[in-house]
Amino acid sequence: MRKLLIVAMLVFSFGIWAQAADYAVEAASEKQQELLEAMVNEGCKVKKLAVVKSQNHELAYYIGAEIKCNDEKKSFIGFWLMPGPKDDPEFALSVDDNAARESWAPPPSAAMLKADATDKECGVLSAHFKK
Repeated sequence: MRKLLIVAMLVFSFGIWAQAADYAVEAASEKQQELLEAMVNEGCKVKKLAVVKSQNHELAYYIGAEIKCNDEKKSFIGFWLMPGPKDDPEFALSVDDNAARESWAPPPSAAMLKADATDKECGVLSAHFKK
C-alpha cells in the first residue's frame, strides 16, 4: 500500500512539473523582436519581450511585450501571436486590446486562428511581467 502511495505521488508530481514546463517563459528571438518593433505604431517603443510556446497551435508563440508610447504616461503590456518557428516568425497577430490599439497587427481571426487574452499563455506572460 505504501509503495502504491509513493508511486501515485511521484506520478502526480511529475504531472504538475510537466504541465508547468509546457508554459515556460523564454526570451524572444531577434527575428520576433524585429517583427514586433516594425509593427508597433509610430511613437511607440518595445521595452521588454518574453515568449511562451503556444499549446493550442502546432507552431506558434505568444509574445508579451512592454510597450511605451510617446502619448502615454505609463507603459503597458500587449500580447501577440506569432505563427512559425521562433527564429523565423511568419507574421504577428494582435491578441488583446492593447496590441490591437498600438500596432497594425490584425486579429487572429484574420488568419483563421483562435487566440485571445484569456489563453493560459497570456496569463503566464502577464505574471512574468508583474515580477
